[in-house]
Amino acid sequence: MAIVHFARPGDALKARMLYHNKIIDQRAPIKVDLIVDTTQGFGLPITQPAPPPPPRTLLERIDQAGRPPFRGGKPP
Repeated sequence: MAIVHFARPGDALKARMLYHNKIIDQRAPIKVDLIVDTTQGFGLPITQPAPPPPPRTLLERIDQAGRPPFRGGKPP
């Protein structure tokens, strides 16, 4: 077991992406855990992506597209 302190949070994240569950020296895969001290404001923010907006209704799509130009005959 080893504990490594990274000065830059981005370096810790990169190390985890490179080495987590990788086999080193033909042994069992290594486990890399990130421990973040949020009391000092250095933590990596963990955010969820915003959900997609709900699909527009047919009336919303028609209203946004506008009406096609009048091409003769009786107006609507």
